[in-house]
Amino acid sequence: MHRQMPSPSRYSPDIRITLDVDGRQCRVNEVGPDFIVIRDAFPLPPMNAILTVTVDDIAVIRRVFLPDGVATDRRRQPSIILETSAPTPVDEAGQART
Repeated sequence: MHRQMPSPSRYSPDIRITLDVDGRQCRVNEVGPDFIVIRDAFPLPPMNAILTVTVDDIAVIRRVFLPDGVATDRRRQPSIILETSAPTPVDEAGQART
C-alpha cells in the first residue's frame, strides 16, 4: 500500500520590524537580545526609541535605549530593552484594533 506523505507547509508569516527614533521610522533587518540592525542607518546620539515587531498582525512594542546612539559604520547597534508590551492585534496600518 502506497502512503502519501503530507505536503510540507508553505506558510510564511508576514513580519514587519520598525524602529521609531528621533521622529523617523526606520526599517529593521534583525533584532537580537541586545542589538538592532537598521536597514538604512543614519547617525544619532544615544537616545530612547520604540521598536515594533509585527507578526501576522500581532504587534509587540518595546521601548529601547540606544546607549551608543546609531553609527553608520557599525552593523549591530547596541540596545537595551526598557519595557515590552503585551502582544496586541493591529490593522494593516499598524494601529491597534479596538
